[in-house]
Amino acid sequence: MPFPGQPRWRDLGCRRQGRPLPQSARWLAERRSTSRLMQEASGQPIQVHVVRCRWMSLSRAEAQALGLRRPRPALVREVRLLCGEDIWMLARTVALRHALRGSFRWFASLDEQPLGVALAQRPRMTRSAFQVARLGGDLPPLSNSLPCVHTVWGRRSLFLLGNRALLLSEVFMPIFQHWFEHQKHSV
Repeated sequence: MPFPGQPRWRDLGCRRQGRPLPQSARWLAERRSTSRLMQEASGQPIQVHVVRCRWMSLSRAEAQALGLRRPRPALVREVRLLCGEDIWMLARTVALRHALRGSFRWFASLDEQPLGVALAQRPRMTRSAFQVARLGGDLPPLSNSLPCVHTVWGRRSLFLLGNRALLLSEVFMPIFQHWFEHQKHSV
């Protein structure tokens, strides 16, 4: 059961936790770099607008995803990814203090670089299975600082290196969803 005000995350493809994804949302399983896909689609460089990057207490759902019994402070980076003037994605990445002392020390100095670019430079990193949720509109947002007026799909996963992890949650705006669905059908 999700905590009040939290998205209802479920394992991608797990039918026991609800209805299967509609055909139009199958692209949520895409494992290629989202920033690269956005650049392909728009033909423009991706702009990263950092909404905030600071130490905050995690939500219970985030703590649970990181295998913690209760929320702890973490470095939280929230961004909007833009192609031209359009917002294509909202993202929230969290890293615990011990991760920043080790494998993910570079995370604290990303500034306006896309996370995907930094992750691509670390070939030993693995990515967990995806969890998905509907967010925005009348549903809970990813974060109060990343509101979304549309009801859209989001996904989250862990990036793992040794015993350290980053939790990345991504919310895809309708413009990205439309492009990806059209791109898949035209191949």
